[in-house]
Amino acid sequence: MKSGRSAELFDDQARLFEGRAGLPEDCCRAIAKKVIEIGEIKLGDLIVEIGSGTGQIGQWFEAPVRYAGFDLSAGMLNECRRRLENNRVLIQADANASWPIADGVARVIFSSRAV
Repeated sequence: MKSGRSAELFDDQARLFEGRAGLPEDCCRAIAKKVIEIGEIKLGDLIVEIGSGTGQIGQWFEAPVRYAGFDLSAGMLNECRRRLENNRVLIQADANASWPIADGVARVIFSSRAV
């Protein structure tokens, strides 16, 4: 399947995605906590999420940790923007192409159910 078609599929289901395939809040918090723990995240470190979706996990990375999420679907990113604080970076990009993050700037790169 071409990535453009994949984006359209997720755009169409973005508003209903969590009701159909979302994770429980305690699961999302636990994933974020483990990413911070395993990555040995320190003050000001950058966490990059590939396939940020609706932001279910990204919302639990709090300042002073920096967070950037990218997703192919504009619809999913719109849902994510509604959930995340303004100081988070969200980028529409294809994980199968060149990544929109410079080499060496992220402390942790992770994905949950997207890669």
